[in-house]
Amino acid sequence: MKEKWRVAVCPESRAGIDAGPYGEGGGEESVERLKAEIRRLRGRPGGVGRPAGGVPPREPVDLRPTNAFEVAIAERMKAMEEEIGELRSRINWLLTVIVGAAVTNIVIALLK
Repeated sequence: MKEKWRVAVCPESRAGIDAGPYGEGGGEESVERLKAEIRRLRGRPGGVGRPAGGVPPREPVDLRPTNAFEVAIAERMKAMEEEIGELRSRINWLLTVIVGAAVTNIVIALLK
């Protein structure tokens, strides 16, 4: 016994896909109805794959500090960023010195 299930494409829509318990049913007709429903949804404002028509774009979020506490935190963060930049620079130079020393030792060993 094959049962027919109706799966709604959109809660506002009456269109759907008829399918049995194992995906049988409908055939070409249900595929065409699904394609027509998708085309209909794409054509309306706020439909699938389109921005809502008539809705103005949102303004960007303002991330500037608004009170004294946020200003103090922003200053601390900026100072930490500068310190981290200095540390990275020092570590890069230290690694360069270590690699240079290793290459020098290899060259000296090869020349002996």
